[in-house]
Amino acid sequence: MRNVEINQRIAYYNGSLFLKKMIAQMTPDVVPYIRNIFESLFYATQSRMIVEDIKQSIVAERLRNNRVVFSHPYNVGTLQMDSRSYAQRHIREWIGYIAKTRDSIFQVLSIIYSIDCDPSSPALSKKVGTFLNDTKDSKLKELYSAYRIETKTIQDLNNFSKHNLNIWGVEKLTPYILNDVDYHIRLGNSEYSTNKLISRDKEKTITDTIVRLLDYVFAKSNITQQEKRFYAISSFDTALVETMEFVNATSFPERKKLAIEFQIQTRADGTCFVASASLTVDSNPDKEIFVAEIITKNTAIDTMQQVTVFRCNAFDVYRAGACIGIYRCRDPKDQHDDYFHFKKYEFLPNEKHTGKYI
Repeated sequence: MRNVEINQRIAYYNGSLFLKKMIAQMTPDVVPYIRNIFESLFYATQSRMIVEDIKQSIVAERLRNNRVVFSHPYNVGTLQMDSRSYAQRHIREWIGYIAKTRDSIFQVLSIIYSIDCDPSSPALSKKVGTFLNDTKDSKLKELYSAYRIETKTIQDLNNFSKHNLNIWGVEKLTPYILNDVDYHIRLGNSEYSTNKLISRDKEKTITDTIVRLLDYVFAKSNITQQEKRFYAISSFDTALVETMEFVNATSFPERKKLAIEFQIQTRADGTCFVASASLTVDSNPDKEIFVAEIITKNTAIDTMQQVTVFRCNAFDVYRAGACIGIYRCRDPKDQHDDYFHFKKYEFLPNEKHTGKYI
């Protein structure tokens, strides 16, 4: 892709049109991870530019004095930093930011392809890796493989730096050392030139592989892949946590809304609590569902809505006026996690509710 095309796609993924599309397809929880991918690439670019500036300043110092210096004071605002040490830090940060994109890509694939796994679980990467190995979608394999090839060395360096020792680039005494700074990083039996590893062209290539992968994944995704996902519609605002920005109410598909009714009671001290939460169904409930909550705000112009975590951990299920069981969030961690996601509920027939609803 040309630079202008890549920038247009990034703008789309960071914008409201993409959020509305994901809301309609029942996958708005991919949006924070998508934004994290492009924010990481943006910060990587900043780190690269700092490294390049430091290298240029060291070369200028060498040429000015016609002698080799490996470091000199580098101004950062009102501070003076050791230029070589500061360059090494931003080399590591560039590597870390690029490597971080894989974690977010795995989160996106996990959501879109319904790979049921806690986002914070170490098993997520293994599950997604198994999915990619086993999938019959050859195009998906090809696009992910292109990204993996471009970032493999970076991932290896990042893993070593995280789990062993901080990587540190060393200069070599070459005939052109007065005119160039090139830090070489050793890993095992291999050696990597940072001038080749960290560059504008490398960033563009990596970004291109990411955009092509995301374009394919979201072109193939649709609401039928998310039949177990729903939005809870309630008159009681339970949101105390992370939310997405407001969008027009028409973005939410009507058939995916759950009209959960809350009964609110007031204590003697004036505080309120949820006395009951219930859902009425016409047919047999699904064995498990995933639920997020819609918050509605009426303005003078339009009705706006945003999506957030559904804080209710259990709600009764009624059919033909009789309680037939309960939907309960069984995972204790999921009950209290405040990041934006769809919580998993299991239908328990003939069980009566005990304890708090929220």
